[in-house]
Amino acid sequence: MIRRLIQSVLTLKKNNTASVAITFALALVAILGLGGLFINYQNVKRYEARLVSASDAALIGAIKYNGTLQEKNAEGVKIFNSNLGDRDPDSTASISFTVRSDGAGLNATVTARTPMLLGGVVGQSHWDIEFATSAVRDIPGKLELSLALDTTFSMTGARMTALKKAANDLVDSLSKASTYSGQIKIAIVPFDVYVNVGVSNRTASWLDVPADAVAPTYVLCPTNVDMSRYSGCWLERTPAVPAQPDYSCRNDGVKQTCKGAPAQPAVERNVCPARSGVPVDALCEVRGGYVYAKWEGCVGSRSFPLDTTDSNFGTRIPGLVSGGGVLSCASPILPLTSDFAAAKTKLNSLIPQGETYTPAGLLWAWYTLTPGQPFSAQTITDADPVKKYLVLMTDGANTGVPNYPHHNGNPSNLAETDKVFRSICDNISADKENKITVSTIGFELTDANSKKLLSDCARKNNGQYYDSTDVSKLKEAFDQILSGLIQVRLVR
Repeated sequence: MIRRLIQSVLTLKKNNTASVAITFALALVAILGLGGLFINYQNVKRYEARLVSASDAALIGAIKYNGTLQEKNAEGVKIFNSNLGDRDPDSTASISFTVRSDGAGLNATVTARTPMLLGGVVGQSHWDIEFATSAVRDIPGKLELSLALDTTFSMTGARMTALKKAANDLVDSLSKASTYSGQIKIAIVPFDVYVNVGVSNRTASWLDVPADAVAPTYVLCPTNVDMSRYSGCWLERTPAVPAQPDYSCRNDGVKQTCKGAPAQPAVERNVCPARSGVPVDALCEVRGGYVYAKWEGCVGSRSFPLDTTDSNFGTRIPGLVSGGGVLSCASPILPLTSDFAAAKTKLNSLIPQGETYTPAGLLWAWYTLTPGQPFSAQTITDADPVKKYLVLMTDGANTGVPNYPHHNGNPSNLAETDKVFRSICDNISADKENKITVSTIGFELTDANSKKLLSDCARKNNGQYYDSTDVSKLKEAFDQILSGLIQVRLVR
């Protein structure tokens, strides 16, 4: 069309009459206008293609960024501008993000303006472009995730706060990515030197728990009280104890000052077994009658190599009680659940205490992902596949050493702890039935040997080791783990 118009104009140009000259001028304006429109159309289409490509990259980056909507907007704008690259100085482009109405992703709106070549000829100086796109996060199939989280004393303060924030964000993102009930299940395995399986499992067939021990009741009286009404009494002599000053000590490898004790004078008292129906003198005290060795859910280890395997539970796992009080261990395990609120409640209840024994956390996180005893995860079948992931996070080197069934062995034998950890990693790798991917996180971890243990374990199990040197790096580690669990789909 343009070629025919040009030929006609050239014919007009040969005619020098005034009327023809005017016609020629008008025709030339039409040619320039149409030619400009054609060139502008090509330029706009090229610019629009660049905008679409940049907005796709920005939308994917923003949706993967684990932060507030404002933070996602900032990340998306940065990616958009970087991918758009150089452009005409008179061109403008912006992108903004909103949450989809179903909460499953983000919407992106792009507005742009680019100048028009020979725009004055056709009365339009620029071309406006506006379009919207969307992306959703979802899980391809079923997912089971077990988080083995270090809750030892060294996690006190900012570290624990950062862990709770990063783990809660992960749970929130998985909740939004879930498309049907039961698709995603999460287990939480807090650990210190032991793990806690919960007192509800006391009678489980795979567990061997001793009976609680109750202290006998007795009457304790000053020596000037007539004790003739009692029998079987004895004189208790407590020697004087000098004052003990404060002293330097360690908790989970952390230096601190432990409190001393005031001086205690020497004391002599009569002690008699309590007798039913016998009144107690006002100067006397009744002691005992309390549970002094109570099981609170703590479990130790079967002897090596059973403490590295997911089998042979005919040899039961030992429940642990202390000889003179409650044995301290981590918060109870939360087995696999699709109740995301329950997972967040568990995370927010974590309290830092105790020493570090990473084999316990790794072993029990593995147990939560396997069918049968001790916990019942889903069996993988071709008809009903499920992806299984294990994430272990720790902030320090091991301080616990096997002293079966306890983990309070000689600290000079830490090589034994390393051996147990490596064996568990090897056995998870050999568990072809469950095909568990293991990723590990060292949070502000400085011990080279511990880093190697974690890195080797992740490598053997098709996972990744994350060296999180500070709070921001911990968040990045959880974000990257999340990116590996879900997929992002663009929705036009």
